[in-house]
Amino acid sequence: MEQGPNEKKLIRMCRETGTPLPSVIRDAPMLLPGNDYFYSIWWELQSDRPMGFAPGLIPSAAVRSWIKDNGIEIGSEDAEDVLYTIAQMDVAWLKWNHRKSEKSAAIKQQQTKQKRGR
Repeated sequence: MEQGPNEKKLIRMCRETGTPLPSVIRDAPMLLPGNDYFYSIWWELQSDRPMGFAPGLIPSAAVRSWIKDNGIEIGSEDAEDVLYTIAQMDVAWLKWNHRKSEKSAAIKQQQTKQKRGR
């Protein structure tokens, strides 16, 4: 989630210099075949996420609306797969985002302490 546009550049640089890949790239999870379907749904539903002091879960009503809008019968196995998978992905993303926010806050706090100490 963090490498994005720099990943290809880092891979190319490592190949050119014979340097091992950074662990965040080398050990990055791979999507299994077919999971890109769920990933694209999850990204599409990001705009339905409530935002306050921190992001919230994508509402299940938004997921159900997506299911209906895409011709999937509510209660079907496909609909249940979408509901379950999107919810699991969202919880994982929220945990990741929370950890990232905590790290960022700690860095800012440290920088503020350093500025005051000068």
